[in-house]
Amino acid sequence: MELLNPAREREFANDKMHIVDVKARDTTSRMFQVEIQMLRKRDLRYRMIYCWSDLYAKQVVSGDHYDKLQPAYSIWLVNSVVTPHDPLPIHRYKLRDESNQTLVEHGGIWVIELNKCKVGDVANEQQRWLKLFVEGDTLNDVNLPEWMHTPEMRKAMTVLHNFSEKEENYHIYASRLDYQRVQWTLENDALESKADAEKARQEAELAKRKATQAQRKAALVVQQLQAAQEEIARLKSAQR
Repeated sequence: MELLNPAREREFANDKMHIVDVKARDTTSRMFQVEIQMLRKRDLRYRMIYCWSDLYAKQVVSGDHYDKLQPAYSIWLVNSVVTPHDPLPIHRYKLRDESNQTLVEHGGIWVIELNKCKVGDVANEQQRWLKLFVEGDTLNDVNLPEWMHTPEMRKAMTVLHNFSEKEENYHIYASRLDYQRVQWTLENDALESKADAEKARQEAELAKRKATQAQRKAALVVQQLQAAQEEIARLKSAQR
């Protein structure tokens, strides 16, 4: 596996350049990118499609044949709900038709909703990685739990440990997390304010409809009262 280091990661307020968290190529030239998304962005689904297509398309340049294209896998670890009506945490998206026939087996988009992952006892490698993604920040690399005693997990913890010892990378990572937390708070506040405004608008519309209905009922009562008065006057006139 060859790690393709992108430019220095930038995901701050004045940044317009898209940089993935991890990009790699294996020995068969398959392409992989991993993105960790802490923010709940409204355009996240469109960004997922764009990133995968960009990863796939950039394998060839002008003059290359299309047979140079290899499978591309875009893997997203998200800390928000992408599929609110689906309780499953892992989703695999590929190019398929209405009969579920795949156009070409050239990778796809994998989405892992971490807030839906509830891993107890580890029974397979998928559960092991999910548990690491969810509980990794609470692990002690000196005294790892039993489920972490595999070569892959020890290597993962070594990478994380080495990363934390690099002061420059640590501060970049910490700044990014701080920015994301602030942005998430602002976005949540904006969503709550919008929800409150929408609720107030609906309540105002409901009050307006009720007032209109009350006015119509009052007008109907007045008409009935006038009709009754006219009928009484007519009957009195007929008795004379």
